[in-house]
Amino acid sequence: MAHRFCDYKKTSPQEIISNEYNEVIYEDKTDYLTLSFPVNGSDRSLDGEVIIDNSSYYNTTNGKLYFYNYSSYPNKIVLKMGNFRIFYEVPENFNRTNNLRLIVPPQEYERYQKYLLLSKKDIFKESSKDHWNHMPLTYTTNFSEYKDQKIKDGKELKIKYALERLQGAVPSISFVRILDETEADINFYGEIPSRIREAYRPEGHANTIGLALRNITGNIIYKATVYIPLPTEGEECPSSDIALHELLHTFGLGHSTDYKSVMWDTASCTNNEIVKEEKDFLEKIYLKP
Repeated sequence: MAHRFCDYKKTSPQEIISNEYNEVIYEDKTDYLTLSFPVNGSDRSLDGEVIIDNSSYYNTTNGKLYFYNYSSYPNKIVLKMGNFRIFYEVPENFNRTNNLRLIVPPQEYERYQKYLLLSKKDIFKESSKDHWNHMPLTYTTNFSEYKDQKIKDGKELKIKYALERLQGAVPSISFVRILDETEADINFYGEIPSRIREAYRPEGHANTIGLALRNITGNIIYKATVYIPLPTEGEECPSSDIALHELLHTFGLGHSTDYKSVMWDTASCTNNEIVKEEKDFLEKIYLKP
């Protein structure tokens, strides 16, 4: 019976599709189109590069961009600010006007402000990939749901081994253990809460033997939660390194097609290596600045 690892999830999506549009302020017969990006519920607006239907245009000024003699009405619009993007999709039945206001939801504005703050401290800002912005990363472990001390000790050793293996493969990656979960970059737990297990269960598979959740804004990862449950009945290889697999998900690695890789999506006794492709991916981001 195959047991599947669960794909990592971004608990705060990097990119959204917003269907929030204000009513038309006014409509005229001019030959230009005005795009504006006001923050909902405030007098603020955002400036950035505007991408319309996969074609890059100029930056906005004071939250607005004017298009003269446009040949077709926009369909997909992106406001790009550094590595932070907000996606819009104009409905087909939208009342087309010369003045299109694309609302920035307050939560996205807050996430953008967080992105700006994290960007200032980003020592790996040369990378366009999703990444942590600092080293060392702090972490905690909490296996209090287990009453058997041997189980707790076994979980601690599994986490310790996973961290050491990753540090050994990419020495520029490092970890420091702390006690405060609210301050830690990565929190490790045991069993997956039932509501989370159901929400992230891989389609068509009954068993999820590990789960990593990431918080991300723009392309900066700033918090991760990793669950390492006890082996389920019928698991082929209880010693497979679930902890390392889920840990690597928090760094942005997806599943591998190389059956030797620890990132292969099905647990077995042979998929326990950090293969060259994965090591190269991490080194390109986390080489010492």
